[in-house]
Amino acid sequence: MIYIVCILAVVTILCLIKYYFTKINIDALTTEINKLNKLISESNQQITVVTPDKTTEKLAAGINHLVDSYKALQLQNTKEKQQYKEALANFSHDLRTPLTSIMGYTDIVLHLKLSTEDKEKYLEIVRYKLESLNNLVDSLYDLSLIDAEEYPVELNPHSLYQLLCDSLLLFYKDFEDEGISLQLDLDEKVPLVLLDEKITNRVLLNLFQNIIRYAKSYCKVELGVTDEYVTISISNDSESLTEKDVVQLFNRTYKADVNRSKHSSGLGLAIAKELMELQLSTINADYQNNTLTFMLSFKR
Repeated sequence: MIYIVCILAVVTILCLIKYYFTKINIDALTTEINKLNKLISESNQQITVVTPDKTTEKLAAGINHLVDSYKALQLQNTKEKQQYKEALANFSHDLRTPLTSIMGYTDIVLHLKLSTEDKEKYLEIVRYKLESLNNLVDSLYDLSLIDAEEYPVELNPHSLYQLLCDSLLLFYKDFEDEGISLQLDLDEKVPLVLLDEKITNRVLLNLFQNIIRYAKSYCKVELGVTDEYVTISISNDSESLTEKDVVQLFNRTYKADVNRSKHSSGLGLAIAKELMELQLSTINADYQNNTLTFMLSFKR
């Protein structure tokens, strides 16, 4: 009986000692957490607890993991807020520029005595500016649908050869007017691929509009096939880009100086990339020897 009492006494003492040190560890952990609550918004400080207790160590590690996740979310939130501000500033600029021109040329037509030829010239400029506004509104609408995950996608077998030829016909006169030589190397026998016709046409529209604005003298379009993909390669010469520009071509909020000088919203390529991803395809850009190349890949 005495042995049992002694054993119980020893166990009780051990439990009390365990409780005591656990309480010390918890108190230390609580102190660290309270400090962390004050510092978490201003630093990357983590909880540091020196203890032989493995459970307390695991708890501290778990809290530190939460801190890391929280800080990552904070950084992402800050980045997104900054991108939103930049996008808003870009949109405001792109809206204001054509609107100011439209108002100015409209006043000239209304208040000055002009010849019929001059009126037609100014009205043509107004029409061009209105077209720029319409393109910007279309881009903003596309982005709103993409962000809301409401952009309609319907994948069906289509001929990229036919879609590409149709798009090229639409822009053929524009290439001629801008003095851009069109070089074609199209494989008529490429297999059908699953894609959204509307999305693919919009992507090609954005790419060709971009080339007409910025190509120096030529545009080369190639359609081919590999073991896994049907590919479209669209190249043009350009001396106005830098490595920094190319890396960020598909960034919504980035605009190279050359883009801004041409009153482009800078959204066309960003939209093209996001639309390609919606239809499970890819688009990449490469810049070498003053030649910018866009590569579109569609899974066979």
